[in-house]
Amino acid sequence: MQQVWTWFRHSDSGDCSLKLPSRSLAKDGCSGPLQLTTKKSYMFECEDPSGPFLMTPSQQHDADFFSWTQEQAALLRALPRGSNRLDLDNLAEEIEDMGRAEIKEISSLLRQTLTHLIKIAVDENSQAVAHWVTEATGFQSDAVLILSPGLKQRLDLPKIWKLSKRNTAVSLAEHGIAVAPLPETCPLTLDDLLDADFSPRVAAALLTSATTKSSAPRVGEGDSEA
Repeated sequence: MQQVWTWFRHSDSGDCSLKLPSRSLAKDGCSGPLQLTTKKSYMFECEDPSGPFLMTPSQQHDADFFSWTQEQAALLRALPRGSNRLDLDNLAEEIEDMGRAEIKEISSLLRQTLTHLIKIAVDENSQAVAHWVTEATGFQSDAVLILSPGLKQRLDLPKIWKLSKRNTAVSLAEHGIAVAPLPETCPLTLDDLLDADFSPRVAAALLTSATTKSSAPRVGEGDSEA
């Protein structure tokens, strides 16, 4: 049977979209969108009147890998020690680190993507623009490839944006190029940055437009005193 993806909404964190293969739901008669009602038990309510669907650990692994790592680590720590020869504490820590590493990796890729986009926006006539476009394309593509459902809402875009601005300013200053004040809030959303049809030049143009607006003097600024 062909795998079909069904969208559902995570009630604990607002309207963040996750995906779950509906193939696994067919046998339970649940084909409609799902609503997460209990984070711990991963119980879902279907719009279909056939009843609730309980997500298995393997399905949670595919739908929200970070949460899977944290819950599996907690389950390991809760196991009785006794004659158990498993190194439970270190196993739990390694599994937790896997979830954190995924967030760190994709955050780093988005930081590098934004850094190159800012360079294009700030120094659009540079001979290095073609190289920056290539670099931004590669970093963004890698981010899309490693993104797992459920991870997007755990990314800290404001922090990524802040670090990208700082890194770009430091890098360009080494070449004698001053970076104009950039917007406090990233003009691009995570959906923009993780779009499979992402275009670095279009994204850089949006940054240029936002930078121009943020640096434009307000009405009354610069007026000489009477």
